[in-house]
Amino acid sequence: MILLLTIFLLVHGAIGQNVHLYIKSQLDDLRQAVAAGNLSKPGGGYLPSSSAMFTLTQDTQLSFLALANAYTCVKPSSPYLAEGMSMNFYSLTNMNAPFTEKQIVDTAFTRWIREPFVYGIGDDAIYNSTRIEGFANMIYYQATKYGCNVQTCRGPPISYALACVFDKKPVLNAPLYVVSPNKKGCTTDLDCQVALPFARCNVITHLCSATNDTNFIDLNPTTQATSTTVAETTSATTVESTTEASSTTASATTTTTTPTTSMSTATTTTTTSISTATTTTTTTPTTSMSTATTTTTTTPTTSMLTTTTTTATSPTTSMPTTTTTPTTSILTTTTTTTTSMPTTTTTTPSSVGIITEELRLKIINMHNYRRSRLARGFVPNGRTGRKLPTGTNIFRLTYSIELESAAQEYANTCPSEGSTSLSEMGENLASISSNTKSFHDCIYEAIKSFWSQIKTESINDRVVFTEKLMTRAKGPKKFTQMAWATTQKVGCGAQRCGANTVVVCRYSPRGNIVNESIYRQGPVCSACPYGGCSTDDNQPGLCPAFKLN
Repeated sequence: MILLLTIFLLVHGAIGQNVHLYIKSQLDDLRQAVAAGNLSKPGGGYLPSSSAMFTLTQDTQLSFLALANAYTCVKPSSPYLAEGMSMNFYSLTNMNAPFTEKQIVDTAFTRWIREPFVYGIGDDAIYNSTRIEGFANMIYYQATKYGCNVQTCRGPPISYALACVFDKKPVLNAPLYVVSPNKKGCTTDLDCQVALPFARCNVITHLCSATNDTNFIDLNPTTQATSTTVAETTSATTVESTTEASSTTASATTTTTTPTTSMSTATTTTTTSISTATTTTTTTPTTSMSTATTTTTTTPTTSMLTTTTTTATSPTTSMPTTTTTPTTSILTTTTTTTTSMPTTTTTTPSSVGIITEELRLKIINMHNYRRSRLARGFVPNGRTGRKLPTGTNIFRLTYSIELESAAQEYANTCPSEGSTSLSEMGENLASISSNTKSFHDCIYEAIKSFWSQIKTESINDRVVFTEKLMTRAKGPKKFTQMAWATTQKVGCGAQRCGANTVVVCRYSPRGNIVNESIYRQGPVCSACPYGGCSTDDNQPGLCPAFKLN
């Protein structure tokens, strides 16, 4: 099923990895701001902080639904969603210059995040109006998976749409998240387990991660109200036609009455056997909401492609359903796959357990320590005998699991040079001449080597990444990427490759852009977009990513 969905996404216009990473970073940034109590609210002040705010994980099936809903650039009257999901939808018609996918994402996210400022939200973080559904969907604590897709419809005129589907919908008149006064996000697993048993805390991002157990603790068990869809559409003849964010839930067309009990169980078992291949896949999705049990077996004898038979189960017993394509029954709560493969020998580098929490903390501290020294004017400019000037706008980096995943994937290929296919991410790569040193020591050595380029190779006094610097054989380009002021996230991976160990670090947003400043010269933190310096006394002189209290 995942393979078929992936093929569909590739054929019908799925967005690229860089845009996915950008969306992921925007969602996590928002949730980190809420968790830390750094998100402003109407009338002044900030929304209450939370020690149990969860990170979001991109899901292939939800991305498929997002594409299905955005496919025509018009919001479907009956969105393709499973029970209990929610969706944000934004569309725009452009009469002039074309937009990039990132511009569409920025415009849509700005609208959704702005909703509380237009319609209000209380100090208790109660979801009290469907007019803030777009914002509510993005921060709802029980939503741990999402899928987004940007679609371009050629027209004329050219239209665009962004749909983001979340695995859970917020409940009207109930809290959007666990309110934890005077917190800055989670610091221990116990903080997260207030909301979800067995959840884990990432002490770097201060966001929680869900485990296989997704039975969240209800913050308001007596609340039975459900969210009602509100679609607000504005048409502008010259620039845009907008369908603002809606928390949309699937409402199958039925001829029976909605059941009074919503926690019955359903089991759908699909077994596919392909006689021309030696692979047998057994998938057992389980969904709640039905007492029916259906077993479907499909056995093609000549095709190498799996024929998928979808059996839709409805939220009530014996309830006829009007099926809309794409069908929403492809989504499952639990999937178990057993695969029997032909006997072959394949050598794949193992990356399990390479980057530990301790190592992530080391990576981020090594970067920020050096960026802090640069911002305060302590870094020598090669062999000129002068120090580099102080910086006004150098961000404090945060660690990104998404960037780590991308870096690890590339490291697993044992590359000898940097990737040539990156456009939105920056990259530094080092090959350490040892396969016996610990990964900790190899990564430590690699990061030091990136920065040490500036000890022997200088940059111009204007601190601009020039064409000459870009093409110079020994130009300190690894240093400039590591020092790039507007980069805000980093993630690294490593792999044993023969007698060496390859270390890859990825950065977002990327640096080393020709004719742009590596950083702005001037008084420390004077150009931080959210006010003064970060409050981290161990790494002074860096700008925070969000506004501080």
